[in-house]
Amino acid sequence: MKIWTEEQLFILAALYPFLPMNDLIEIIPHGSLAIAYAARRYKLCKTGRLWSWRYEDEQRFIELYPHNSNAELAEMFGKSEATINAAAFKLNLYKTPEFHYERSSKGFFKPGQEPPNKGKPMPKDVYERCKATMFKKGNVPYNTNYNGHERISKDGYTEIRIRKGKYVLKHRLVWEQHKGKIPRGYIVVFKDRNPKNITIENLEMITLKENMRRNSIHNYPAEIKQVIRLNKKLKRAINEKQNSGPERSSVRTA
Repeated sequence: MKIWTEEQLFILAALYPFLPMNDLIEIIPHGSLAIAYAARRYKLCKTGRLWSWRYEDEQRFIELYPHNSNAELAEMFGKSEATINAAAFKLNLYKTPEFHYERSSKGFFKPGQEPPNKGKPMPKDVYERCKATMFKKGNVPYNTNYNGHERISKDGYTEIRIRKGKYVLKHRLVWEQHKGKIPRGYIVVFKDRNPKNITIENLEMITLKENMRRNSIHNYPAEIKQVIRLNKKLKRAINEKQNSGPERSSVRTA
């Protein structure tokens, strides 16, 4: 184990806050572990937040990041784009709206700009070439669903189309056709808990309070309660995974 001299400790105290470990190793004849141990022993702290960067480079990076692409910054600092992106994430840096607009709006119309053909009729030769594929007035796409078309919702219930763009739950529609309008605060449920068995004999109308009481976890045996809790925990984990997409990193990548 090498002994630290007073001169080496003085240099360490002066340079440790500002220089990355690679530079310190070249100046002080000790390994990275020894330098890190000495820094902890004498309570030395880094000035910046990027320990592998020079402090002045970090400050320059903070100034330049919002207005330059990651490729340009990587070339400036001699680092990879992945390192640039990771540094921006750690420092919580973002590109400016002006930067995003400039890089993503090439070829777009600017606010207030008018197209050169505004108010002009389509040339006859262009119209002749396009008319064969134009939709006629009142045209309905071939894949448009008809009234009465059924589909299954993500919750497993059957939905039925009653008009263009309007689907309703089929079991509610069946109830209203036989029993009348469903009052506010009431729902229609399946007696046998099978959402595919949509017959008026299998339907009943209950209050929201009664539905909550029936579906309370406390009504089930201990084994079923455990399964329900595990299922809910799994669903939460899946939702969190789906909702935590690479938005944050994609904002910084340019």
